[in-house]
Amino acid sequence: MKQYFQFLSIFVISTVLLTSNINAQDVWKKTGGPNAGYVFSLALDSSGHVFAGTGANGVFHLEKGLPWKQLTANISSTVAYAVAVDYDGHLFTGTDEGVFMSKDDGKIWTE
Repeated sequence: MKQYFQFLSIFVISTVLLTSNINAQDVWKKTGGPNAGYVFSLALDSSGHVFAGTGANGVFHLEKGLPWKQLTANISSTVAYAVAVDYDGHLFTGTDEGVFMSKDDGKIWTE
């Protein structure tokens, strides 16, 4: 299962890097968080919102100009090894308790 999450993390990061046509000097800006341990994975949705899978407190969301917001308060696992967004905008996270999906930007999660 851990290998699956590692593969999913590498896939998400590779997809983001390969599909982004962005000047690097415009990308790297300090975000001030999330303050939730290690960041294991990142995902980007079609609106440009960033999602981070962390080693403590689960998945966080960053919208331009706003602080990081925790999205997985209702999931008992605090570790989100992987995070991904599909073509329909559904958000997925892989935890040590399973894979969870949200259809409403992280408000409600189902296993």
